[in-house]
Amino acid sequence: MKITSKQYALSLYDVTIDSDKGDLEMIIKNFIKVLVKNNDLKIVDKIIDEFNDILDKKEGRAKVEVISAYKLDNEVIELLNKNISKMLDKKEIIINNKVQKDILGGLILKYNDTVIDGSLKKKLALLKQDLSR
Repeated sequence: MKITSKQYALSLYDVTIDSDKGDLEMIIKNFIKVLVKNNDLKIVDKIIDEFNDILDKKEGRAKVEVISAYKLDNEVIELLNKNISKMLDKKEIIINNKVQKDILGGLILKYNDTVIDGSLKKKLALLKQDLSR
């Protein structure tokens, strides 16, 4: 049976969570040896992503992509951080602000599989749709 990237990540998490920093180098070396032996080195990027997701979940962190027409200043990011943290019940929010001028204004929030589109482009499209009825 093939080991999935999530299974590898969970195993790595379980082994490293209570380990001393001095032991981590040996653990990682052994882990890489297992990947090579199982011919799974090609999925190391997926394993790292899964491992980071596990860490984020365990430590109460959430990564949110915020798309805006213009780069958001620190004050707006702090306000978003505070509100999203309450909304998702997370200790820490990591906001990745991407600029996409074609949304015209407003924001698009992406978290896991959820997208909240509050962009001006979307609102104009909905208005156009309503007017054409």
